[in-house]
Amino acid sequence: MNFNKITPIKQVCLNQIIFNQDFVETLDNNAMADFDTIMQCNGLVLKNIKQRSVVRLQIGGRRPLTLYIKRHRPENLGLRRLWTLLFPKKVLSQGLIEFENLSAFRQAQLSTATPIAAAQRFHSFFKVESFVITQDFAPFISLEDLLRDQPKFFDGPQGKNRKLKLLTAIAQFTRKMHLAGFNHCDFNATHSLLHYPNADQEPHLAIFDLQRVKKFKIMRFFWPIKSFAELNYTLPSYLFNESERFDLFMLYKNKKEAGIWDRLQLFLIYRKIKRISRHQSKKAQRKRNR
Repeated sequence: MNFNKITPIKQVCLNQIIFNQDFVETLDNNAMADFDTIMQCNGLVLKNIKQRSVVRLQIGGRRPLTLYIKRHRPENLGLRRLWTLLFPKKVLSQGLIEFENLSAFRQAQLSTATPIAAAQRFHSFFKVESFVITQDFAPFISLEDLLRDQPKFFDGPQGKNRKLKLLTAIAQFTRKMHLAGFNHCDFNATHSLLHYPNADQEPHLAIFDLQRVKKFKIMRFFWPIKSFAELNYTLPSYLFNESERFDLFMLYKNKKEAGIWDRLQLFLIYRKIKRISRHQSKKAQRKRNR
């Protein structure tokens, strides 16, 4: 697998489903080329909440293919639905939004899960359900899983060097993403994917779960604040100290010393981390009180 070359996908529309052209034949051969079948097929349930569910399943073909299907239950678009009267091609459903974001990231040479198909169906004028299918991202694993399952990977002098290479990879990916005009609004250890060709090399980095991506460049000053607050909150303090978190930001800035604007952003990052911590504490308390 060539991790340095990310091939943009070619989209085709069949039966009101948008496909990655490379997977049309495989899905068709497995009777997964219509909306109802995809919304009803069974698999290993990974998430099942009020808004959506995620299942993993394997289908056959010349070679087995592992898929993730994210199915969004009917959502009320409200006044956003009226936009389609003025802009018929406006994408509003969560499934199609994520498919378009996945495609755009790959077009910009940003590593992410391979999009396979997506579609939407209106239940009424204001309500729409949708799905998006992506390919399994093996051999990548989430940063969250690595930190939880292999904490000793970062122990000792060798581990310190590995942390520096990890932070460098994260910083470079984030800078490239922002320069390409995208800001992932859930940029955390859960959605960051890693693959180490060798334990002591810099890891390849990818990202997934692209429902919430902002593209308003006028707000670019605030993008690193959101990104690094979310990420730093999910980096365990027993593995990453304050100095290393500062190094992460400076690697992103590609600077050795922080200027006035950099220090303002750092102040806002630390303030936002505290706000996230308070919010999560209140959320956990509400769950305990139920």
